[in-house]
Amino acid sequence: SYNQGLFLEETIVSVLSQEGDFYINYIIADGGSKDNSVEIIKKYDEILKKNQFPIKCKGVEFQWWSRKDNGTTAAINEGFTKAKGDILAWIASDDFYEPGAFNLALQEFQRDSTVALVHGDCYYYYSKNNKKLVHSIETSFDDLLNKGNVIFAPSAFFTKKSLVEVGFMDESLDYVGDLDLWLKIAKIGKVSYTPHILANFRVWENSKSVLFSDKFSKKERVQLLKRYGGRRIDPKLIYSLKSKIKLVEYIHKKIPRLYVSCKKLFYRILDTFNY
Repeated sequence: SYNQGLFLEETIVSVLSQEGDFYINYIIADGGSKDNSVEIIKKYDEILKKNQFPIKCKGVEFQWWSRKDNGTTAAINEGFTKAKGDILAWIASDDFYEPGAFNLALQEFQRDSTVALVHGDCYYYYSKNNKKLVHSIETSFDDLLNKGNVIFAPSAFFTKKSLVEVGFMDESLDYVGDLDLWLKIAKIGKVSYTPHILANFRVWENSKSVLFSDKFSKKERVQLLKRYGGRRIDPKLIYSLKSKIKLVEYIHKKIPRLYVSCKKLFYRILDTFNY
């Protein structure tokens, strides 16, 4: 959380309103906000202490702080070190969960005890009357590395056991720390996709994804490709070119079998140009 008082209350309520047979250990790491964020956090701290919020799970433990930190990833890691839960997640203070998200994620972990990471679909939320559903897909380590990040951070949940095993998030990464974490977990555990909408990723003029666009994250994506032996060609460049070539979309719609065959051949050729 940092200076997102305009949206923070919606984020907090979306966490506290989750319903199911589980406890919530909710930690807010505020980076010393100068707006009304701390006032909002204190408001819910008092409401919870007075048992005035309609809790729909087995119980909520609430903890927060507001002080300067060393950036988003460092703040998230600090929260994880203090977290008591067996299943972890983080959400930015301008995003918010869908009702039932925690229970849907929990069901996936209960269905298969070998699962280390669960992820689902997400709304790109522009306004109350303007949101776009974005589907995630079943994915693997190789898909994440070479075809781009298809796991939305607000819609991802993972075990604390797997986080500890991979050594938490890399605090040297400002823009692709989530992708690096997914890659590390995918190397040591099972990733499971649930076809449900779990969260809303807010897209607005001051969101990090808009302010610090592709030119800022490209360097870090290349760093990950080198670190894990990925392709020399940035996946985002491929998708950018694909969207500009109308023939590709025409073949995709009119001759899907040819499209699939060409896609397989294309990626097979790309695989020969790895780091």
